[in-house]
Amino acid sequence: MLQVAGFSLPAKVHIHGFLTVGGEKMSKSKGTFVKAETYLKHLDPSYLRYYYAAKLGRGWTTWT
Repeated sequence: MLQVAGFSLPAKVHIHGFLTVGGEKMSKSKGTFVKAETYLKHLDPSYLRYYYAAKLGRGWTTWT
């Protein structure tokens, strides 16, 4: 996706199970989170759908 969007590819990628903001794990209590509504104002919703599908898996119910 990065390459198609015209961005350079990273040389190294640190992978873990948390989204981070400013180097800290996202937290509602600390105010380090991004609302889906805000995300959708700036990025393609298909990326957010993919993230939810990948993280939630088959055990979650479908919302309409």
